[in-house]
Amino acid sequence: MKTLGPDYYTKPPVQDPLPLEGESRLFIPAANRQVGGDHYKTAIQPMYFAEVNGLTPCITRAIVYVFRHRSKNGKQDVLKASHCCELGAEFYEDAKRHLKANPPEEWAIIPGVFIEANKITGKEAAVILHLLSVYTVGVIGYLRAKDVIDKLVEEYH
Repeated sequence: MKTLGPDYYTKPPVQDPLPLEGESRLFIPAANRQVGGDHYKTAIQPMYFAEVNGLTPCITRAIVYVFRHRSKNGKQDVLKASHCCELGAEFYEDAKRHLKANPPEEWAIIPGVFIEANKITGKEAAVILHLLSVYTVGVIGYLRAKDVIDKLVEEYH
């Protein structure tokens, strides 16, 4: 599998393949736009990272909430990330057969590239790495991520 870099998904506008008669217009790729803010206008969008790496919904949502909490909904986003970890831990027993049968053999975007390209540091980086460790260490990855998220929650008191 080809490893994708931080600028892979930033595509230039494309010509409308089915223009109406007499019209010519460009489409701006969805990855270049955002509805309601600019908290994902970063080197690698979290949803893109999750999609190309085939992450579970619980891991994906937790990464998204941790990624944006400082620029969007603060404590509420951190609490949502914590809840995603709790759900992931509860669902793990039912999902582990799939997770162990289908671990990312090769990351499309290496987690370190995602973290470095987006200048993610400290607790946020630790949460992401713990979440991704679910594929190798199991439910403990969710629990370790939740522990770090709980420390982020404390920062809002």
